Amino acid sequence: MYNPMVCDHCGRELPPGTTKYIVDLILFADFDGYMEDEEDVEGKIRNLLNEVEKMDQKRLEEDVYEEYTLILCRGCRDRLRRKLLANFETKSEMERKETLH
Repeated sequence: MYNPMVCDHCGRELPPGTTKYIVDLILFADFDGYMEDEEDVEGKIRNLLNEVEKMDQKRLEEDVYEEYTLILCRGCRDRLRRKLLANFETKSEMERKETLH
């Protein structure tokens, strides 16, 4: 039985032989090493561990790491690409302005 692939964004059917685009997305927590007050590090770690024990395991995992794979049609890929490039260009312009002042 034929199960057609569909674009994960717009739902458009992608028949066999159609160009499709795969997006692998990984979101993960970052720690820059900064700790606000290092006087009571052990106490803060204990408090954090107590909080973690009370949290839902799925929610905790999502706070640290998530991974997605999306299938997109050409139109949705083009829209995503334009948005990403616009965001990078805007960020790059802001960085240039900050270095000038």
